[in-house]
Amino acid sequence: MIGRAIHQILKTHISELSTGGIYPIIMPQNPKYTLGTSTSYPAIIYDIILDYETSKQSVPNIKKASLSINVISDTYIDVDNVSTQVRDVLDKYQDLSKEGINDVKGYTDPNSNPHNFCANIDINNIFYKEDQDDYIDDLFLYTRSTIYDVFYYDNLCCLSYDNDPITNPLMLNLDFTLQTNEYSSSEYKGALLSTTTISGDYPITGSSNIKRAYNKIGGYYAKETPTSSKTKYDSFFTTENSTKPSYITKQINTAYGDGALLFSDSAGFQYIRAYDGGYKNISLPYGALFIYVYKPLGVSGYLSGNHTDTSGGDIGNMVINHELTGGTLVNLKFNPCGNFTDFSSRTNNLIVSSDKEKYWDANFHFLALSVGGNKAQTGGSYNQSGWYEYFNSDYNPKLTTGQIIKNNSFTGNSDTYAESLTFAGIGNSIDVTSGMFVFEMMLFVPTETTSRGGGDFDSDSAPFQPTDIIYKNIKDYVYNRYSKLK
Repeated sequence: MIGRAIHQILKTHISELSTGGIYPIIMPQNPKYTLGTSTSYPAIIYDIILDYETSKQSVPNIKKASLSINVISDTYIDVDNVSTQVRDVLDKYQDLSKEGINDVKGYTDPNSNPHNFCANIDINNIFYKEDQDDYIDDLFLYTRSTIYDVFYYDNLCCLSYDNDPITNPLMLNLDFTLQTNEYSSSEYKGALLSTTTISGDYPITGSSNIKRAYNKIGGYYAKETPTSSKTKYDSFFTTENSTKPSYITKQINTAYGDGALLFSDSAGFQYIRAYDGGYKNISLPYGALFIYVYKPLGVSGYLSGNHTDTSGGDIGNMVINHELTGGTLVNLKFNPCGNFTDFSSRTNNLIVSSDKEKYWDANFHFLALSVGGNKAQTGGSYNQSGWYEYFNSDYNPKLTTGQIIKNNSFTGNSDTYAESLTFAGIGNSIDVTSGMFVFEMMLFVPTETTSRGGGDFDSDSAPFQPTDIIYKNIKDYVYNRYSKLK
C-alpha cells in the first residue's frame, strides 16, 4: 500500500533508480532480492511501520506511517547523492506534475489539506525526521538510514490493493463532492472534473458541463470480455453526447452537500462512461458490488446505464434505475442485460412502494447492490443472485448484517446466456435518464468465483457479503463522509 506509492514516486523522480534498485524488506531479510554485485548499486531498501493514529477530526481522518529508507552503495558519494535526491522528493511531498503521477492531478481542499494521488494512496504529506550514516565493514558498503513520517487519508482507495489479474477489489471510485481551495464566482472548484478532453485541464467551476470525471485511484486494469487480456483503462470517465452532466456546488444548491454531478431532469440522454480511445465495457464475469450515494430527480435515474443496442437480442450493460411512476409509485430495480423491456424476465425489483416520502423525497440516498456472476462463468445455477442495502437521509432502518441477508437477498435468473455481466457507466445512452444528483460511486470486483463452502454460500452467491470487512469499511466511510445518512 504505502510501499507501492513510495516505490512509484522514487522510480519516477530519481533517474539513478529508473531501472531498478528499490526493494521492500521483510524482516529479518527479504530472500526475493539480493545485492550481489556492484551493478546493484546504488540501491534502496525500505521498511514501513504503520501507526494507526487516527486524527480526532471526522474529516480528514488522517493516518500515519513511519517510513525507513536505507540507501546502500559501494561509494559514499552515491549514497549521499541518492539520499539527498530522495529527501528533496519526499520531504513536504507535493505532486506538481501537470497530469498527476498516477494520471490524477493532486489538489488542496478548502480546509488547506493537500491531496496527492499515488498508487492506491491519497497522500496528505511526508516529513523528514532524521538520518544516520553507517559503514558495513564485512560487505564494504556505505549506508544512510533516513526516517520519514507519511500522513495519508483513511479512505477506501486503500482497498484497491492488487492489479492481478485486474484491479481489485476497488476498481472505481468516482467522487463528485471533492473541491479545491481555488475560489471563483463565490464557490470552490470541482477537484476531479474537467470540461475539456485535455489531460490535466481541471478543476472546474459550478454549473459547468463536464467531459471528464477522474477515478481517484487513476488508471485501472480490466477486461472487456471474460476471455480477453487485461488492458489498462484510462483514469477518467467521459461522454461524447452533446448534452452533458453538470457540476453543481453547494453555493448553487445548498441542500446537497459540497458538490454533485447533475444529470438534468430535462436533458434526456446524459451519461459518463468508461473510455479508452473509444467506448469499452468492463467485464464482471464473477459479479460485483455497486455503491452509490445519490438523489433521484424527475421520474427516472439510471445509476448504472446501458450503452448497447439490445433490440436485436444482444446483451447490454448492467442497468440500475430508481424511478417514480405516476407521481406516487417508487421502484428501485436492476436488469443485468441492459433493458427492462427486452429482457423483462431478468429484471429484479428491489423496492416497489407507493410511499414516496420514504423512498424518494430525501436529499441523500445510499444503495449497495452486490450481485454474483453469470452461471456460464461461475459454474453455478443462477445469474446475478445477490443482496442489497438501501437507506436515505430520512429513512434508515439500520439493518443488521443478518437482517440484510435474510430480508434483502434475491435469486437471479436461470436463463442461459454466455455473455458476462458488464458495467459501462453512469447515466444511459439508450434510454432516457430524466434526472439525478450523484455524489459518489464505487465499484468493487472479485477476481474469481465466490465459493465459501457449505450452507447457502456457493458459486451463486454474491462476491461481497454484508458480513465482510470490506463492507464494514464501506459503511464506516459512508457514515463518516455523509453524516446526514446516519
